[in-house]
Amino acid sequence: GIKGHVDGLKEMKDPMKKATTAVSDAEKALQDAMKPLKKAAETAAGGGVVSEVSADITKAEKAIDEANQSLTALKGKQESLVKRQDRLTEELDKAEKKLA
Repeated sequence: GIKGHVDGLKEMKDPMKKATTAVSDAEKALQDAMKPLKKAAETAAGGGVVSEVSADITKAEKAIDEANQSLTALKGKQESLVKRQDRLTEELDKAEKKLA
C-alpha cells in the first residue's frame, strides 16, 4: 500500500546520499589528478621543457574512470528513486479516486 511505497522512498535516502558523496569525492580526485597535467601544459605553452608525465596521465585516466563509475551509480539510484516515486504517485491517485 501507500506506506510501503513511502518506506521505499525513505530507503533511497541513504543510498542516494552515499552515491552523491561518491560523485563529489571522485570530482575532487579528478581535479587533483589534473593539476600536474595543467601545470605541464602551461609549462609547455610557455616554451618550457616538460618532464615525464605518463604517471600523471595514468592517474588522471584512473580518476576519470572512477568519476564515470560514480556518476553511473548515481544515475542508477536516481532512476530507482523516480520509479519508486512514480509507484507512490499511482497508489495515491488510486486512493484519491476511491475517496472521491
